[in-house]
Amino acid sequence: MPSQLRKKPNSATRIPPAILAITTCVASLLLFPAAIRGQVFDSIEQCRHRLNSAMVQMAGRGDAQTDYCVGMAYIRGDLGLPKDKAHGLSLLQSSAHGGNAAAQMSLGEHYAKGDGVPQDFNQAVNLWRQSAAQGFAGGQNDLGAAYMNGWGVPKNNEEAIKWFRLAAAQGDAKAQNNLNWLEHGINQPKHIEPAQDVYERGNQLLKAGQKEASAKLFLQAAQAGNSFAQNQIARHYLEGLGVPKSPSEAASWFRKAADQGHPDAMWNLGNLYTDGRGVPEDWVEAAKWYQKSATQNDPVGQRELGFAYQYGIGVPQDRKTAIAWHRRAAASKDAQSTFWARWLAAPGNNNIGFRNEKERQLYIRSGLTLRCGFLAGGDPAGILFHNQAERFAWLDKAGREVEKRAAESCQRVAEIENQRAEEKYRACVSAGGDDCVRPTPPARAPR
Repeated sequence: MPSQLRKKPNSATRIPPAILAITTCVASLLLFPAAIRGQVFDSIEQCRHRLNSAMVQMAGRGDAQTDYCVGMAYIRGDLGLPKDKAHGLSLLQSSAHGGNAAAQMSLGEHYAKGDGVPQDFNQAVNLWRQSAAQGFAGGQNDLGAAYMNGWGVPKNNEEAIKWFRLAAAQGDAKAQNNLNWLEHGINQPKHIEPAQDVYERGNQLLKAGQKEASAKLFLQAAQAGNSFAQNQIARHYLEGLGVPKSPSEAASWFRKAADQGHPDAMWNLGNLYTDGRGVPEDWVEAAKWYQKSATQNDPVGQRELGFAYQYGIGVPQDRKTAIAWHRRAAASKDAQSTFWARWLAAPGNNNIGFRNEKERQLYIRSGLTLRCGFLAGGDPAGILFHNQAERFAWLDKAGREVEKRAAESCQRVAEIENQRAEEKYRACVSAGGDDCVRPTPPARAPR
């Protein structure tokens, strides 16, 4: 997470607040276990009554319903079976291939989240389409969500409504809510910001490379109360585009836009508080703005909130919550969060990474640490840092402890190797060898 301004692709096209609220709700469907959905819940409940040891033994032999029941039980660690996601997903794959609609929907959600399988929205949509074609409400609802959010297919609200209606007609409560919210959002009159025409002309000038002329129009629209112009002129001041570079002026305009609910401005303002640019460094204040942006389903806000929980930036460090927010951002194809969600959730990974090279050097202090150190436990779980100095101090102290343990470990290894060499030397002497070389005892590790 570099300290400079974080860019957001296609930020010129903003989603109206009403649609943002809908997208937040629809996107959240893929973050909850499949069993909360009506038909899937019924399917799992049926499995609870049917599953027995004979079914477990028969799993993997081609019966799609059996594979679904047993696979879901392994994935969930449910119904008396140990949690084994890899085995469960293998059975879910077999069941989906065999035509089980519930398995197709559930497996699609795993692909959408990158949970246990590589994240692949095209594969997710393909599975949901197969499930939906069988009339399965959960698959229809998820396919509608894909069209709503543009996951693996072009965004198409009309197509989303079609699938939501089919699922809602079967009594699927989630689809009914999604349909109501989506239709309500579509039927709302578009919100026209003040001086919108001035802001649009500014955009045209900026695309033409006329930075100073565009800045004048953005400033004019911003002063009239246009939140998009306020966010844009803040970027100009932050980067010195056609105006004198001024982080404090940027912070002022980001705040004006953020106070009007502009999600881009919220996470940009949070970044300024994280870096102490134009405002005092205050990680708690930064986390507050990340949270506000993230809850509007802005993927960059979600990514930055994921980093906040990952590193303890103004919130108690929490790996699971960090993964959850990174996965939310990854669902919108944010490349950074896609990487971090997988990295943090990788089996056996007990660390959280570093914000920059200085953090890495504070914790991994020498080649000795890498050679003999135990980096597990370098996760400041539950700790809230108020600023960079606090985090540096924690990493410095933790790094010293790691290096001390590494030195002790290297000492033990050296002593064992020396003992073995001494035994070889004595054996050589006993055999009457004339080229026996006595090993030099290892130096004591500094304390």
